[in-house]
Amino acid sequence: NGVIKIGKFYLKRGLQSLSNSKPIEVVFRDGQIDILQWLLVGEETQFKLEGKNFNLKNLDFTLNGQAELTLLHLFAPFLEDLGGKAEISVAVKGDLLKPEILGSARTKEAYIRVPGLPHPFEKVNSEISFSHTRAMINNAKAQFAGGTINLEGQFEIMGVRDILTNIRASVQGVKLNIPDHILTQGNADLTITGNWFPFTLSGSYHVMGGLIDKEFGDETIENTTKQSIYLPKQLIEASFQPLLLDIQVIMQKNLRMKNSQIDGYLTGALHINGSPSKPSLRGD
Repeated sequence: NGVIKIGKFYLKRGLQSLSNSKPIEVVFRDGQIDILQWLLVGEETQFKLEGKNFNLKNLDFTLNGQAELTLLHLFAPFLEDLGGKAEISVAVKGDLLKPEILGSARTKEAYIRVPGLPHPFEKVNSEISFSHTRAMINNAKAQFAGGTINLEGQFEIMGVRDILTNIRASVQGVKLNIPDHILTQGNADLTITGNWFPFTLSGSYHVMGGLIDKEFGDETIENTTKQSIYLPKQLIEASFQPLLLDIQVIMQKNLRMKNSQIDGYLTGALHINGSPSKPSLRGD
């Protein structure tokens, strides 16, 4: 039993801001919850949360809104940068530990930069449909490293830390500079699967050309990235890995290699698996 009152809520990042014009109030009566006047407004941004007479075992509230993703970067501290527009309209029912969600969410011209990855994801347009415990990615496209990515798949909430995930990606015409001075271009068919972190990124990358001009014995550049103070504890742990690799790299055409010690071509196939930070290589 009790009342939570928020007289003033204000969030600002860059030129974007979000605030409430009226006090937010949440009332608890014998475990039942009423949400009153939960409305946050900014330029091209608005979130409205409504719900009456529900509890944590039997949720019954709605969330409707649209936002500039720049404002929401606070809630994705594992990303280096985030931008674009997003919309959401969902009704949430069921148990807090296994909620049932009905509705949809979409992004428009979003921009995502992942730490350690030199190429950002640009013009990310996606649509996600929620049906009870399942979410389906109906149509997701993005530009990446001069190529295109098409995504489809689904994930299902099975329980706490149990999200059954199966997402497929078709990557066409990318020109990667990963790591530095190793340039490749080609196509890939990838999947992301698993139930919880670390998820597995598997599939094949068909290399159609490129150039390796990296010198042997190049010094490793020290990582000066600072961890965000907002990161969840498990993301700060040294052992945390969001993804494990299981990728076949197939050099379908000769790959040029030229530096001060060698001038020639490479061909073959490699299997990359394990942690992205310390992958293991097998093959010829």
